[in-house]
Amino acid sequence: MLRFSFLEEIMNIDLVRTQLLLFCPSSSKTLSSLLLSDPPPVSSFTAIQLRLTAENPRNGFSLSTGTISSSALQWPAGRGVRVDTWLSSSSFQSLSGWSVGTDFDSLLAKIIVRDESFEKATHKARRALHEFTLAPNSKIKTNIDVLAGVMEHPDWKSDTINTFWLERNLEAVLSLGESVIGARNKDVVKLQAMPDLHQRSADGSNAMLGMNTLLQPGSLFHLTLTPASSSPSCSSSGSFESKKHLLTLASITHNAFPQRLSGVLQSTLSSTPLAFSLSRSTSAVINSGGFEPADLNDPLQVAAPLSGKITEVHSTLKAADTGGKKVKKGETLVVLSAMKMETVVSAPHDGIIEKVGKGLKTGVIINEGMLICVVRPVGISRL
Repeated sequence: MLRFSFLEEIMNIDLVRTQLLLFCPSSSKTLSSLLLSDPPPVSSFTAIQLRLTAENPRNGFSLSTGTISSSALQWPAGRGVRVDTWLSSSSFQSLSGWSVGTDFDSLLAKIIVRDESFEKATHKARRALHEFTLAPNSKIKTNIDVLAGVMEHPDWKSDTINTFWLERNLEAVLSLGESVIGARNKDVVKLQAMPDLHQRSADGSNAMLGMNTLLQPGSLFHLTLTPASSSPSCSSSGSFESKKHLLTLASITHNAFPQRLSGVLQSTLSSTPLAFSLSRSTSAVINSGGFEPADLNDPLQVAAPLSGKITEVHSTLKAADTGGKKVKKGETLVVLSAMKMETVVSAPHDGIIEKVGKGLKTGVIINEGMLICVVRPVGISRL
């Protein structure tokens, strides 16, 4: 019945209750007794439906999988605000969280607002988006910046939006949405800085609920780099010594951390200042530790273009484990499934498969950017 929630708000009719009354054997209700035999009067309400999805708008709205903790969620409330969601923490207190996988679509919730006019409903929709919180420690990305950006765009206010409007205006919408949601999160930071509003988590540390970390120019960080596989024997030999560095944020161009952070940094890694851009990719997923990341700057490495379940590993790739296997451009390597849609990952050029990524097997979920294989170019006869 989720698909009828918008209609229910406009017409002020509970469709589920109405159907139960009409078809229950012990009920004598009819359309006439329920005042539904005649066409309903023209509604005096305006309703706006905001579809919150687990998608990454900056990566072609690709699916963002992972786990959402029940303590990380805060839903909007109030008169004229309705939330239809399967992330229902109030009804199932024993649940600690929910997993967003690849088998179903990305819809997390429908936030429906209703008011007397379009302007009032728009204002209420903005407030509802400001009240929604998904804590920053959650690795799920959502389209909330898109929803907030649309509500703020002049074309929404002037009612000049059409079918292809979002594709043409996505960057402007994202910029508006990030500024609005980011400003809201900074306000939360200021509030939580007040001693009386500090909350303690289970381990006694300050709980950061639904806000971005405040980073400012001049912030100084100590960075220590140590091989993860180093052992005491290696350390004693001196071949795997830890390297310590200092990083200073000389300037910040865009701060929506941890979703996005860019600017200029100075460090002991380089004698010259370095421009950097940090953006959080789609969420980490189950079994992500069993794979290896691809070098996105290496054209020979084939990476998973999105997070999804591996439904097929081509025989060519399986045979490559036992030795170099020739592959032709466009030949299927693996098939990924996400949101009931399949994506074929193909060989980018003719070549020989030099290496197969770790953990590739049917039925597991692979994260975006993980290595599929390395294809070394070589001439292959098409005859």
